[in-house]
Amino acid sequence: MTAQGEGRAVASDKPISDTQTSDTEASNTPPSDAPLSTPQAEDKTSYGMSVAKGTAYAVVMRLSIRLMGLVSLSVTSRILSPEDFGVVATATIALGIFTIFRETGLSEILVRTPDLTDSKAASVWTLRLILSIGVSLAAMALAVPVSWLLGEPRVAPVLFYLAFVPTLEALASPASAFLIRSFRFGKDFVLKISQKSVQVIAAITAALTIGNYWALVVAMLAGTVGDLILSQIFHPFRYRLTLSHFGEIRGFAFWTFWRNLSINLSGRIDSLVVRPLLNSSIFGLYHVARELTQIFVVELVGQVQRATLPALSRMQDDAQRMADATARLMGLLALTAVALSLGVVAVAHDMLVTLLGWQWENATPFLQLLAPGAAFTAIATVNQSLFIALDRQKLSAAFWAARAGVFAAGCAIAGYLAGPHWVAGTFSILAMLVTLAEIHTLRRLTGAAFSLTGVFFRPVAAGGLMVWGVWSMPAFIAQSLILTLALKVAVGAAIYGSVVILLWLATGRPQGGEATLIDYLGQILERLRQRLGKD
Repeated sequence: MTAQGEGRAVASDKPISDTQTSDTEASNTPPSDAPLSTPQAEDKTSYGMSVAKGTAYAVVMRLSIRLMGLVSLSVTSRILSPEDFGVVATATIALGIFTIFRETGLSEILVRTPDLTDSKAASVWTLRLILSIGVSLAAMALAVPVSWLLGEPRVAPVLFYLAFVPTLEALASPASAFLIRSFRFGKDFVLKISQKSVQVIAAITAALTIGNYWALVVAMLAGTVGDLILSQIFHPFRYRLTLSHFGEIRGFAFWTFWRNLSINLSGRIDSLVVRPLLNSSIFGLYHVARELTQIFVVELVGQVQRATLPALSRMQDDAQRMADATARLMGLLALTAVALSLGVVAVAHDMLVTLLGWQWENATPFLQLLAPGAAFTAIATVNQSLFIALDRQKLSAAFWAARAGVFAAGCAIAGYLAGPHWVAGTFSILAMLVTLAEIHTLRRLTGAAFSLTGVFFRPVAAGGLMVWGVWSMPAFIAQSLILTLALKVAVGAAIYGSVVILLWLATGRPQGGEATLIDYLGQILERLRQRLGKD
């Protein structure tokens, strides 16, 4: 599977190492079903430190990628109108409903399976391809009826062309999954940066040359093709159609499908409820506010999952380590999710007018109402790693199904009785309640020694003071919007960090996110001191 070409059948099921093997060597290797080699985590390094280190690396990667995305959004939002974004957003929501039916957690199988073989990996890839082709054909066939249902005729041709995206994505090499599996976060970082560079160039070029919503469509297609090519460059994958291991992956895929179905529905329910209440222009404001919460909250917090899933999967037989890891993980999640979400609440208006322009300032209340819900959704996304490691996919699926059902009922009632702003607020409240129940369940399953109050009290108290402090500042501190935003972010971060540390000290330095971060920083300083001593 790591051969130098593509489009040919795999000759064997030999193990794959970090170094590429030649086609000659591959052809001389007898067929086997030996497991792929996977570097093991060092026993000398505690799990808490490994998670903190991997999380820090993943966050830096996502920050870099999202910075590039913000540059793209900042440019395109000044060229295109909220209505343009609203039209394409409506089509992508519709496409998202179709793509739900291929989300069977197949990439997770590649990461978590200890004895992964070439043939099993090929079976995973084949199943994803089959499902993706079905999704593309269904979206194309139903593009016109969907546009009628949503009351936006421009959605039909947009959805038809965007329907090619799922199949193009499935044709790509599962490079990222293999790199994460082997803890090669550095190479995965370069892959993601390269893919994002293609997407940014495509988006800006299309916006400048086309100047309407079709620019966003062209950019999405071009970016997907770029991802396909780059994935093959970073981890060459020989296409091989087989379902020889379908029986083994069917059980995991079945329950993961229902979980992912619920995840995708719960992530789109509020938009589906709001869309009929708004025209394309106002829906564009709502959609961009939703996207910003994804960028600044969900994506950043969600990177913890990239660092935790491979390690957690290797702790399934060690209950004590799993319990300790769960406690540390929840502490880290609370610290980061609360800081990011309430930080967005504090500087929402300044963020919108600085990054996107004054035509987007009316999205401020949407952004402030959606940000807390995004934080708890991000925590719930990371919780999937624990459910997978505990082999409790059914329970994870049940929680996401409950979340989707509660969101659907709550947001529909709020939209019918009060309007779109109440939909956004209801989404955040319900996300918090369901996620707290999920965390409580994980605490009981793992036996982790923490309480919900202990995990969230210090971050929430510090976050509240941060919002109050930033809102107490003058609307414009400097002549430049960028400087005003930067100063408010700096003040907010200083308030949050200092209050969290003071509360941690006042409560007796309990084990949690603060202790993990301080220990990790101590390790960094010690390594730096040793290097300086050698020099």
